Amino acid sequence: MPTSRAADKVSGRQTWYSALTPLVATGGAAADRLAARFQSFADTIQTRLDTATATGPALGGSLEAQVDRALSQVLRQAPANSSGAYLGQGAAPLVAQGLSMATVIGGAGGPPAIAPAQAALLQEATLVKGDALSVLDTLQPLSAFADPSDVTAVTAVVRAETDLLVQEFARTTLRPRAQRVRVLLGGLLGWNPGDPPAPNLGDAGALITLLNLGGPLVPTLLVEQQLASQTVLTSDVTEFFSQWETYRQTQAGISTPWEAQLGPRFSLSGLGNLGPGPITGGPLALGPRDALARFRLAVVTPAGTPLAGSYAERLIQANLLLPTIGQDAAHVGGALDAIGLSAGEQESTFIELQSLVDMDLISLTAAHPGRPTTPGALTDPLDSYFAVRVRTTVTDILDWAASMADAKTLDLLNQAGQLGLNLIADQADELFWQVLAIFYPGTLMVELGDAQVQTELLTLARDLELLADLAV
Repeated sequence: MPTSRAADKVSGRQTWYSALTPLVATGGAAADRLAARFQSFADTIQTRLDTATATGPALGGSLEAQVDRALSQVLRQAPANSSGAYLGQGAAPLVAQGLSMATVIGGAGGPPAIAPAQAALLQEATLVKGDALSVLDTLQPLSAFADPSDVTAVTAVVRAETDLLVQEFARTTLRPRAQRVRVLLGGLLGWNPGDPPAPNLGDAGALITLLNLGGPLVPTLLVEQQLASQTVLTSDVTEFFSQWETYRQTQAGISTPWEAQLGPRFSLSGLGNLGPGPITGGPLALGPRDALARFRLAVVTPAGTPLAGSYAERLIQANLLLPTIGQDAAHVGGALDAIGLSAGEQESTFIELQSLVDMDLISLTAAHPGRPTTPGALTDPLDSYFAVRVRTTVTDILDWAASMADAKTLDLLNQAGQLGLNLIADQADELFWQVLAIFYPGTLMVELGDAQVQTELLTLARDLELLADLAV
């Protein structure tokens, strides 16, 4: 499919992770690394003891709780009730379905559940979602050329992307995560679809291509109804992009989903490209020669890289990695909690990151003749030309990582097969580049520079890389 980006960047992730590792774990003996952890812990406890009677954070709680925090940092475990217990906090409830607009905006004697601009976005998106999913349930293949299992898988991933997108709009922690919205829109519409998005791209376009394979020659009312419903679906999924753009432009710190300088994205690996393409020579599509004829032929571009083992093997790896990534996120949160960065601070303190998530789509040599095309030392300042600016919080990153291990993810893998795994891998890829950017100069909060925190972040980055590598 043309929608997965993670499969194209395996070597890039491995190269950058390899360049990062020596900066955090210098390759010393295990005893030296353990000593560094204890030194970090000792410095943390001493600082908190010194400030307990002043204005800084106090070592509150029972002695048992204090010992639990100490051991959690040294043993890389999150305290049971710490801010690092992110598992189970994945998808936010869809507040628009349970609250009126007045309740969402005005609250019940306190602050609103979400900001008014986000509430308006959520209300509009919820209406579009209802229409899109109702139309999706009525779509049928127009011939026997489309394999039923293919149609089921693509339909499931379109439904999941639509649901997850509206759930993200309903997120009650500050505001929606722009990078997660970017991944979901990329799946629905195809990466870098333009503004306004070109129709019939992404997973929605792939579904329409499948439904129209070898369309009937004789026009009937049923055929025209199906074609009209396909147009409605295309319009609805495109409307999500328009709504997000309207919201984004009113909010400070949210960059455009796809930078203007990005080059075209072609399928380089895995399943290849399934979707409408230019037809050379005589008309090859079956059915009437009309404006829709080009959508009746599937253009499958052979993959440049063979599939990495069977789907069953990749599924087993994913089932092992997903809960591990959730634990990694909890460990990062526990390490931050141990040094005094509270849950509220993790949730409300923004950090500015420069993600290299789309660097493979930009010609660095053409833009910067003197700049090396290999990562080199991460101490070099990043050029904003090819770095995507991300304004996020620690909670945004950790909660997103943990949410991928919920029951809905397993359902998606069962229903959408490799397409569902590709969507999960794309999210892991996006998160990997954000975690990697935390280590760049100029982006660190003081707490994120702690030795134990960086060790936990490096572990999270490693497991995200492994999950992202399962895309094809």
